[in-house]
Amino acid sequence: GGGFEHAGEIVPPLDYQTGVFVNTYSLAGVSLRDTIRVDEPGSPGWPMGPILAADAQGRFVVVWRQALENNNRLDYSIWMRSFDAAGKPLADAEILAHETDALPSIDMAPSGEFVVVLGRTAPVGDMNFDQEWPQFLFFGADFLPTHESPYPVDPSLEMAYSLLSAVSLNGNGELAIAYVDASITSFDRVRRLRLRTFSSDGSSILKTG
Repeated sequence: GGGFEHAGEIVPPLDYQTGVFVNTYSLAGVSLRDTIRVDEPGSPGWPMGPILAADAQGRFVVVWRQALENNNRLDYSIWMRSFDAAGKPLADAEILAHETDALPSIDMAPSGEFVVVLGRTAPVGDMNFDQEWPQFLFFGADFLPTHESPYPVDPSLEMAYSLLSAVSLNGNGELAIAYVDASITSFDRVRRLRLRTFSSDGSSILKTG
């Protein structure tokens, strides 16, 4: 409707507790409504990298990564929450995945269907550490999950670590994902920006780069 949303982390003054908030603006930069709190106040941990997508009706979904301290280490999880066009939550925040270091990304069709890309942790060969592999999660216009892409989404990444992903839907329902990976060779890490285009269900690679 000629406006845009912004999701971000805010650190209140004199308070180390962060939160996820959404502000809505017109194209002229005028605030259209009060700030919306996405996560529950007082939720344990620290939210990171929130991102949102909206449909033609103005409904929107926010996804973010949450870090929680556990025995002097950080455990990560991916969270999601959906809202109607008035900014009222349609459901409680829910966890999409555990033990993931990669920041999530989301894109939404005008009709309301949307896809989330995140990192899944899996062992690599005989190595005694885990790696992140990108995977698509598909949702219907009712915000309920419909299916997941084959895992891993890109089997050519035999020794790669997905650091950051971005996903986009085109008019044909095809998916494009851009992500940074780090190949590990002789304990050296080489980072590359990769681009893949997939079929609408995420099952096959159409283009690569």
